[in-house]
Amino acid sequence: MRQDRFSLYRRGSVWYVQFYNPHTRKYLSGRSTGESNRNAALLIVAEWLRDGLPEPARGSRRLRELLDLDLALSIIRRAPLTPDDAERLVRILEDRQLIEDTVIKAGPGSEPFTGFLERFWDYEQSPYVRERLAHGQRISRRHCYDARNRLDFYWRPYFGKEKRLSEIHKSDLGAFSLWLKEEKELKANTINNVISVGTVALRWAAINELIPANPAEGLMTFSGKPAKRGVLSDSEVKKLFALCWPDEHSKIGNMLAMSTGLRAGRGSCPPGP
Repeated sequence: MRQDRFSLYRRGSVWYVQFYNPHTRKYLSGRSTGESNRNAALLIVAEWLRDGLPEPARGSRRLRELLDLDLALSIIRRAPLTPDDAERLVRILEDRQLIEDTVIKAGPGSEPFTGFLERFWDYEQSPYVRERLAHGQRISRRHCYDARNRLDFYWRPYFGKEKRLSEIHKSDLGAFSLWLKEEKELKANTINNVISVGTVALRWAAINELIPANPAEGLMTFSGKPAKRGVLSDSEVKKLFALCWPDEHSKIGNMLAMSTGLRAGRGSCPPGP
């Protein structure tokens, strides 16, 4: 049976209108026309159908938009949503700058960001490392060790312990990269190596649906001429090894490299305790 596009009814002395949504097969909430005369109320409704319904925050909104929104809300109310689904919805609203600082019940994206990075670069526990090795791709312990050092030196001091994985945005990463450049005064290649600790992890998290989208996608890298490597003079070497080293293993390793020409390779292990 065909439904009318709207229904007029009286509340006290004022006429109200309800518009019918054919997708949900229900009427929207009633709106006051502000008129006590039925014919005048019908003229108001005709204007709304032609020009849009008045909205205090934005002037007016087309009836089609209101019907679509009503349908979307109806679907969300009925859908069996999970925390992951909620994160996707929240990310959409955050990207449109409609909400901020939203708390979502426990889900993959609720893990502390720096805690996620620490687990991601743990050679023994990382699902990323397991995947690479299972697919015959190489990744060394040394690579993970260096990544965790960069995490401790730069990512953890900047992002702290409270910010969650799902709360990381492209603007956060951009600000972090500028902090490395301007505050820490790192060289371009070093900045890119530090940034990769997070961008690789975030790309993996998005692919594996821990987060709805990769915030690092399209993030600009830094370019610049690498510093020219030199060779220490004999007097500089003597001064270097005359210093008190906090790690005796590192001192011995460097003395061995100086004496024999050995260098750290792809299969090398991180320094011992």
